Amino acid sequence: MTTSYETTPPKTTVYELSNPEPGVLLVQICRPKAMNSIPVAGHWEGEAIWKWFDKEPSLSVAVITGQGPKAFCAGADLMEQRDVGAAADKSARPQIGPVGGFAGLSRRLGKKPV
Repeated sequence: MTTSYETTPPKTTVYELSNPEPGVLLVQICRPKAMNSIPVAGHWEGEAIWKWFDKEPSLSVAVITGQGPKAFCAGADLMEQRDVGAAADKSARPQIGPVGGFAGLSRRLGKKPV
């Protein structure tokens, strides 16, 4: 089902957005080969999706799921974190994640249900 939004959804590389029913946003994590683990960029993309979702008047509820048969979401992409950690300057300040926490959800303050 195609929905006409009043605002433009954010661009994303980790998630696929769709509308199975009027007023419903389906957010699908699209990394089945990595058991839908979320890379650093995916946390920021998630934050942008949830902020947009809360402001988009045509949407009432969101459902988040993962592609593939093995896992909804394995958590953070630990392989990416390992590689970044090995290459990082140990004296550098650690990267701060989005205010909303993991994938923009764990500390989300939105008013619409997810």
